[in-house]
Amino acid sequence: MFIISTFEHSVLLELAISDIEAGGIAKRNIFAAPLETKQQQAHILDTIRRADGISQIDGALLAGAFFSVIFTVWGFILPGGPLLWGLLGLCLGGGVGLVIDTLHTPKNRRKQGPSNPGEVVLIVKCEDCQAAFVEQVLTDHCVIAIARAK
Repeated sequence: MFIISTFEHSVLLELAISDIEAGGIAKRNIFAAPLETKQQQAHILDTIRRADGISQIDGALLAGAFFSVIFTVWGFILPGGPLLWGLLGLCLGGGVGLVIDTLHTPKNRRKQGPSNPGEVVLIVKCEDCQAAFVEQVLTDHCVIAIARAK
């Protein structure tokens, strides 16, 4: 039987492995594989399928809408009319918002990696009678997820 589990990369994983070895399971029957975490480049727009929370255009859209409303109101007084001044405010606000958003977002967040150091998949090969012991040890050491496979 195989017990498959995932852990955060921490000391608890090492403690779980040593407790499993102390319980009578040979070291050759324990396999731990760290999962690689990839750094992602910040994108201009967040989509429904992928949102990293640091979109580069959110500030530009917000400032563009704000400036557009303010300039449209002023456009009733100024020559050229509200439509012209509203479009001018949209462009100006979008530019200002993009500059502020670019300057405000630190460079280390633009190339954002995951906040956690990664996960480790732990696979333990054991007899059916040892499966409950292995699951109990893994549960005691803060396992994220666990599964049995025959």
